[in-house]
Amino acid sequence: MPKKSKTTSFVILKDDVIIHIIDIFKKSVETLTILFNTDSIKINTLDITHCFLITLDLQNPYEESTLTNPEKVKITTESFLLALRSVYSNELSLKMEFKSDCINVISFDPEDEDGDFNKCKVPMLYDSEDEEMEFDNEFTSHIIFDASFFSTNVKKLSKFDEKILISAKQNTDFVIMETVNETNKMTTKVKKNKEKLKKLIIHEEDEEIKVRLDSKHLSEFIRCDKFSNKVLLDIKETGGAVGITYLFNKYEYENSYIRFIVASYDMEE
Repeated sequence: MPKKSKTTSFVILKDDVIIHIIDIFKKSVETLTILFNTDSIKINTLDITHCFLITLDLQNPYEESTLTNPEKVKITTESFLLALRSVYSNELSLKMEFKSDCINVISFDPEDEDGDFNKCKVPMLYDSEDEEMEFDNEFTSHIIFDASFFSTNVKKLSKFDEKILISAKQNTDFVIMETVNETNKMTTKVKKNKEKLKKLIIHEEDEEIKVRLDSKHLSEFIRCDKFSNKVLLDIKETGGAVGITYLFNKYEYENSYIRFIVASYDMEE
């Protein structure tokens, strides 16, 4: 293991979840600004097409940390993922060492201070300050699906068209997912139950909610089912914004999530 620097801050991660998270980002985000707080890792960024906002909040991710102040780093997604994959091994611990111009990604044996290690340098990017992004997230209707069920249906429906319609009516206990192309219409109706549709709440002022989402975006989002056994859809109104949230309940991360906020397509298209 490299000798600890007296002036260099570092964190040692609890597991390899950061690799899976960055892998989710690789197609949709070219550069990442990551905030390594003393007790959390946070990301708040738009995708490269500016079609959806991605927010990550990972609480208590460190096995060990010397951070006394947050470290904000901007790096290319591809180079960071390459470094993580190149050094990581199941038998080794993963360490991030913060320098003024780079992050050193290091894997080492925690049981052998003088043992072998792998190290990869990831240069930091320097350009204009990232704009702080906020979103009105006062969602009024809520759907909770089993994550595996939702993923399976997104994959199935995506074969028919680029848009997937999700709808539900007041005073009912089911949700419809459907897509239509020039020759076919594919519909999935799921009733509220413990296995597939775990929760359905429609705001009292809405008789019905309908949103049309891009199947290509959804196909990216559902890769997060590796973190969670349920997915939360928060809907502002018919045709409004949708928040799609995966909690990290397959890992030991309480109060942690990755959320995508995406606009619905015009219902008349």
